[in-house]
Amino acid sequence: MRLFASLAWIALLCSAECVAKSSPNIQCLGKVLVDLLTDIRDSFSCTSARRCPANFSDVDGTCLYLDKIRQNSWDDARHVCFTLGGDLAVFPDANAFASALRYINSIVDEDTDEVPYIFVGGLDVAEEGVWRWHTGELMPLGAPFWGSSKTPGLHKQPDGGSLQNCAALNKHDQYYIHDGECDLNASPLCQF
Repeated sequence: MRLFASLAWIALLCSAECVAKSSPNIQCLGKVLVDLLTDIRDSFSCTSARRCPANFSDVDGTCLYLDKIRQNSWDDARHVCFTLGGDLAVFPDANAFASALRYINSIVDEDTDEVPYIFVGGLDVAEEGVWRWHTGELMPLGAPFWGSSKTPGLHKQPDGGSLQNCAALNKHDQYYIHDGECDLNASPLCQF
């Protein structure tokens, strides 16, 4: 409907302009076509800010949602994200990881035991010790992604062997990635 109204408006303006200037019809038609294509392009263009679905927040160009209420196994957490139109979050680089940590820390109360673990989209189920995102891409190991031995009482991650095959952010280690049991109760961090 908007397109039809725009086309009618452009045709009316062009006709009036062509009559007033005695322009040849081909120039007038060219102007109508250019204006019409511009209007079509603008109606489909996205603005510079990414539009995130309900519940999701735009976090430096990525839509993220932390479900602080539900705590599930890794598979169930992933299903929660699927029902919202997304999947468990993955971090292609350190900047994306840092942005996600800022988002998490802005909505989680640091003084309570709220959201102690958060599942993200990494696992080493297919081959022990080879961590991959659910997309199939290799997960980066070491700093700044994985927890380190610098935190008292915690070991350098990943350290759980074949019993801990799913990636979770650990609040007690400033939400760095830890390997954990896939049936651990953790909140899903969804990405759209």
